[in-house]
Amino acid sequence: MNFGREGVQAKTEQLESKQIMRGKWAGVLSAKILLLVIVAVLVLGISFGIGAYSGILATCPDLHALMIMNLPPKKQCALSLPIPLWIKVKPEGCGSFRVHSLL
Repeated sequence: MNFGREGVQAKTEQLESKQIMRGKWAGVLSAKILLLVIVAVLVLGISFGIGAYSGILATCPDLHALMIMNLPPKKQCALSLPIPLWIKVKPEGCGSFRVHSLL
């Protein structure tokens, strides 16, 4: 570090230089724009996810209005899968189901 007269004047000129100030201003402006873009992408992504979730729920059928029954067995399956308790088990074959509406 040069604390002599010339060194201090050079540092002062460098700090007050318009070119350096423009460079700092451009850096701060680009950082603000980048932050704004990141926030906008996050908001759009979250709103898209919420919209997709509510859209899927709005278009799915009501499970309470359906009665699911299996058909009688034609053959034995080699693989037996766990079946939920609310499904009445009357297997026809490998995964055949008959769906009836209660309406």
